[in-house]
Amino acid sequence: MPKEVLKYERRVIAYIDILGFKQIVDDTIMANGRPSQPRINWVLEVYKIFNITVKGKFSGDVVNDYKPQSMVVTYFSDTIVISVKYNDKHDASRLIHFVKMMQATLADRGIFCRGAITVGKIIHTKSIIFGPGLIDAYTREKNDAIFPRIIIDQKLAKRLIDDCVVWVLGIHGAFFFKVPKEVVKEDEDGQYYIDYFVLYTPECREFTSSEQMFHLLNSVRLATVNEIAISHLKDDKHIMKKYQWMRRKYNEALKLYKEEYLEFLEMVPGVSYEYCLKIKRLKTIDELEINKAVKYWIKYWKS
Repeated sequence: MPKEVLKYERRVIAYIDILGFKQIVDDTIMANGRPSQPRINWVLEVYKIFNITVKGKFSGDVVNDYKPQSMVVTYFSDTIVISVKYNDKHDASRLIHFVKMMQATLADRGIFCRGAITVGKIIHTKSIIFGPGLIDAYTREKNDAIFPRIIIDQKLAKRLIDDCVVWVLGIHGAFFFKVPKEVVKEDEDGQYYIDYFVLYTPECREFTSSEQMFHLLNSVRLATVNEIAISHLKDDKHIMKKYQWMRRKYNEALKLYKEEYLEFLEMVPGVSYEYCLKIKRLKTIDELEINKAVKYWIKYWKS
């Protein structure tokens, strides 16, 4: 039989890194030489979520049925690469949703990632991945993403917002899913990025429980406060910059949910009013909370 000839395809490529992964892996072995099981479990949780991504099943995601048909996933160490065919606009839209759910699932565990979604030539199979498109996505992630966000090529972002509509059959019936402007946003520096806090809006039509939303917001709040406090104690301005950005995005998301989205969320059948109240009681990240965390870490390191 003739050998299969692999050719470059034009694909939408998501290149995503886990932030702080190297340090966590280093910390799996404590100063006394013994393994740290909590740190090992953290690393294993990352790979568990990577596996969920490969299978296309996220907890609480009613559109599990629409895994991109042309999607290929490769992961190694702290990096995951996901690609779909560019000429299938439905798959490009599905990819954004897919990446958003992966981000939210990681953030719910207090794990942040950074990445870039670009368009380029690549050969991507279950066993092979290379091409100038991959290098471009890698370069954009390293040079342009900067913060704990996944940026999107400008032309692709505008195409997704303007054109991409996906027919979805979920447990709440069939409906059209469009990537809304609430999900693909333009940041202050002109970069487009995925806002994974948008798990329910009237435009987005993703039915996410108030319990899940509370846990996501609370996990992001706790992890961000701790990262800012630790970077302050280490006088690490590079890390501080990343998590001050995260602080702003969390505060903006919390304000938006309290002022606009909760009234819609409360109308979704089966949503827990108890957790809606818990969201309302969440606080923004202010200097007082950060100072408390700084004092905690000083006491912890002295003990």
